[in-house]
Amino acid sequence: MLLADGSEPGPVYFDVGSGPSLPSSTEWHAYDGRFGRPRAALLRGTCSCGWRAMAEYPLDWTTEPLYEADVDLSGPIADYDAHLSVIRDAAVQLPPDLTGLLTELVRQLDGLATEKPQGPRRAAAPAECTRPRGLPGVTACLWGGRRVAGPVATGRAG
Repeated sequence: MLLADGSEPGPVYFDVGSGPSLPSSTEWHAYDGRFGRPRAALLRGTCSCGWRAMAEYPLDWTTEPLYEADVDLSGPIADYDAHLSVIRDAAVQLPPDLTGLLTELVRQLDGLATEKPQGPRRAAAPAECTRPRGLPGVTACLWGGRRVAGPVATGRAG
């Protein structure tokens, strides 16, 4: 998401009165120009690895408020999908036996999720600790295939 001057802003913070933390958002629709917030002008595909699409898609604020259902996100989503394809094609192919083990692990985690919704998160914690530290962006791209439209168009996918 870009502002009219072409910059990509930081998160928007919401004043909820008092409390220990301030809720924030980087979703494009939070940048609506109300309450002193900046107004989004353009959407573009982004990824948590730092990639930014070249194509930009204008937002039409003539009807306010602008809801996500009113905006065509197919452009940024297609750009993001193309980015994922490039990353996956460039990735080193795993040996078939390791692919089989990972497939079985995903199957078992899916089964665990139906029994205990927090089970897969708890089971994946040790794997997160052993992830190569030098590749956070690449792993975010490779594992980020399960995405929702909002983060793709905000600059905070993954």
